[in-house]
Amino acid sequence: MHIIDLVQNTQPGASEVTLFVVVGLVFLSAWKIWMSLTLWTITNPETRAIKYNQYQGHAEVTINIPPLLGILGTLGGLVCAVIAQTTAGVSIDLNQIISANFDSAALTTIGSIPICACNFILRGIDHQLGVENEST
Repeated sequence: MHIIDLVQNTQPGASEVTLFVVVGLVFLSAWKIWMSLTLWTITNPETRAIKYNQYQGHAEVTINIPPLLGILGTLGGLVCAVIAQTTAGVSIDLNQIISANFDSAALTTIGSIPICACNFILRGIDHQLGVENEST
């Protein structure tokens, strides 16, 4: 199944939450990739060291926020699914609601793990460049 299929097959409120989290994860990855590419293209060691120090706070955000977005997406998707069932006047069977919406809810958590790992690897490469420049 593709991401779009999972988002479209969820309860009405859950699809917006899942889409919001997926867009946030993509934004954080693009932000970290842009910071790393900017740092890698700087040839002057002093300028690279300055940019490296400026980017450290931003790099921490791109690593720490994706798991939180994933958990919030999972909880938000399940809460929206329960709310949609209760407002429709249908009796609530929590096991059925969770099993029907687990794919889209887990998508946000599972999707945040590789994004966090990639951002962590990029930060390690950036750190090696920054340490290399500070020692020369």
